[in-house]
Amino acid sequence: GAHSVAVTAEGGAYTWGSGLCGQLGVGRCTRRAKPTRVEGLPAIVASACGTNHTVLLDGAGAIHSCGMTLVSALGEQAKCFAPERFTLPPQEGRIAEIAASGDVTVLRSEAGRVFVWEGSDRLRRVDALASVTVELVGTSGSCV
Repeated sequence: GAHSVAVTAEGGAYTWGSGLCGQLGVGRCTRRAKPTRVEGLPAIVASACGTNHTVLLDGAGAIHSCGMTLVSALGEQAKCFAPERFTLPPQEGRIAEIAASGDVTVLRSEAGRVFVWEGSDRLRRVDALASVTVELVGTSGSCV
C-alpha cells in the first residue's frame, strides 16, 4: 500500500502511510497518519519505497529493509516489521545507491556493480546494467 519515507539531514528516517506489510519499520502492521521515526538505525543517507517494502541506506554502505524485503528474497518467508540489515558480500563492495518500485529493489555498489531483487526472486547481479543510470518511475510509495 501507499507509504512514504523521509530522511532528515541528521540521518533520521521517518515513515507514514500504509504499513500492512510492515513497510513502515515500526514493529507491527499499522497505518500511521503522521511521520514516525524508525528507531534503532544508524545515520541514514538515502531511502527508497516499493509497494510493500522500504529500503534505507546507511553511511557505511549497508541497507536496512522492512516489509516484503530483501531478507525474504534471501530465504526468509516472513514480513520484516523492523528494519533488517543487509550488506553485499565483501568482494562486491559497499552499497552506494538504492532504488525501488513495485516489488523491485535495485542496488549499485561503489564498484559500479548492479544487483536486482524482484518479488520472491533471489538477489542477482546484473553486469549489463553497471554503466547505466537506473531510474525507476511510477512508484506507489514516495521518498523524500
